[in-house]
Amino acid sequence: MFFAKKKTEDGTLKHLQGRILGIAENQGLINWSYGAVDCSFSPGKGGGEDVAYGHKGKGILIHTLSEGNGLPVANCTTPANGNEREQLIPLIDVKTYKRGRPRKRFQVIATDKGYDCQRQRQALRRRGI
Repeated sequence: MFFAKKKTEDGTLKHLQGRILGIAENQGLINWSYGAVDCSFSPGKGGGEDVAYGHKGKGILIHTLSEGNGLPVANCTTPANGNEREQLIPLIDVKTYKRGRPRKRFQVIATDKGYDCQRQRQALRRRGI
C-alpha cells in the first residue's frame, strides 16, 4: 500500500504509484465499475506538522480510495481536525501514468456520511459517477 503525504516535495511517490496503477490497469487487475472511499484515524502522540486534535484525539486521518476488487488506488493524509469532504474529489482524480487511451472513471462511489454533501454529489454527477 502506498501512502502519499499531502505535501510531496517533487512528486516522485505519486508518479511511482501512478506507474504501478498503469501496469495493473494494462493487466486488467483494476475494476473501475465500483469504488469505495473511507478514512481511518491514526494517533500521533509525538506531533508533527500534519498532527492535530480532532474529535477522536490527537492524530491524523488517512483517506483511502479502493477499487471494486479491494485494491487501494489512492491515499492521502490530513490532520485529524481536517474536513473529509474536501478530500473526495482529489482522491477520485487519480492518475495512471500509462500510454494510450485514458483510464475509465468509476461508475459508482460508496462513501460514509463524512464525505456527503450536495456540492460533492454535483461534482460527482458532472464526472458521470
